[in-house]
Amino acid sequence: MNRELLLTHFDRISDAPDAVPRMRQFILDLAVRGKLVEQDPSDEVPSQLLERLGGGTRQTYEDLPSRWVQAKVGRLLDFQYGKGLPNNARLESGRVRVFGSNGVVGYCEKALSENPAIIIGRKGSAGALNICEGPSWTTDVAYFVVPPAFLTIQFLFIALQTLNLESLGKGVKPGLSRSDRLPNDSKCFLRSLSKTAS
Repeated sequence: MNRELLLTHFDRISDAPDAVPRMRQFILDLAVRGKLVEQDPSDEVPSQLLERLGGGTRQTYEDLPSRWVQAKVGRLLDFQYGKGLPNNARLESGRVRVFGSNGVVGYCEKALSENPAIIIGRKGSAGALNICEGPSWTTDVAYFVVPPAFLTIQFLFIALQTLNLESLGKGVKPGLSRSDRLPNDSKCFLRSLSKTAS
């Protein structure tokens, strides 16, 4: 669906039972593809970054802006496993938030990551996303991703929301594996290094 088609059929679409989640997904998709703001024609194409990462292509993917590139998520991000934390090490309050698969489950004194990170549910709430702007401990039921310097954590969080990671959960208690193949459109979109690093 494109913007013009959406506006033409807005009244019919807005009455559908799943209109709000579909609209939300559509807006997120537009945002991570650079379709909601004017593009700066002087932006540099980040092809050097993709070469350093060993992959990625410059394509016109669903009318991607001219100064943007796309790359596979696995080339851009390092999904790190969380670690178990004994119950006696969990506190009611503290410097470091402890994350399970679906959010904060306590606090502790030692951080697994001192950097801001996105926590991704791995077991139970597979694909659930949480953002932590400070130090964190991620338990063994989740992954964490520290954004690379060229991506802001907020952009990365929104981009990961568009991947529908929860759809990869398998089993009675849904689980997510780093070896699972993401859907075909699971790409991150990048614009100029100078813009994303600022």
